[in-house]
Amino acid sequence: MSQSEDTAGLADYYDRYWAGADPAALATHSYRDFQSDLHAYVSKQLGALAGLRVLEIGPGLGSATLELAGRGAEVWAVDISGQSLVAVRERLAEAGQTLRPVQMKSEELAVASASFDLVYVEAVLMHTDWRRTVRECVRVLKPSGRAIFVEPLRHHPAVALYRSTLSSFRQTRPHYLSWSDFAEIRGLFAGGQERPFYLLAPFSLPLRGTPLRRLAVPLRALDRALLRLSPLKRVAWYLVASYSL
Repeated sequence: MSQSEDTAGLADYYDRYWAGADPAALATHSYRDFQSDLHAYVSKQLGALAGLRVLEIGPGLGSATLELAGRGAEVWAVDISGQSLVAVRERLAEAGQTLRPVQMKSEELAVASASFDLVYVEAVLMHTDWRRTVRECVRVLKPSGRAIFVEPLRHHPAVALYRSTLSSFRQTRPHYLSWSDFAEIRGLFAGGQERPFYLLAPFSLPLRGTPLRRLAVPLRALDRALLRLSPLKRVAWYLVASYSL
């Protein structure tokens, strides 16, 4: 299958996924509630946004978009799914916020070079030719620009088993990145940092909706200690990478 056919199939999948989507209903099936500590960390990494131009690649239903716009940024959202962009625009309009939605591939951003202060990418690189996408992110950033990537990683053994057997997203054939892939990405920037999330905590996910869901709290605390060890970082579930030019 050619890349263009693969992209078209992915766009069709997400058009069906987001069509008529109810954010509240989808939230019950997403990991965003579980990942509250990750997103609190991302919020701190975003820093001051008022008056900045931000390019978000792959907004989904716009959870991050709402925060970016709500903190005063001029947000441009790029996605191959037209339905995602419709849903995000409507959601922001309900919140009294504006958005510039653009349907295009992340590997070929039809926007001017050095035109954005920040690029935000969450759970998207796995669906793209990630090297081309990251190079495009670098190209469109201003000389003082920053990029934040939030991405699920490849090597968590339990998560990998779930992905290959039960996940409904396996039909999209994602190519999850590794820690070494991010070492390559870091080399395109002047500096930055990576923080891994979740080693043992994912084992509490099947307990959501039961009183035992509270196990996630001590497991996340234990993860923070364990993931300071370099060998274990490589098998984390998620990585938040924040880089600057």
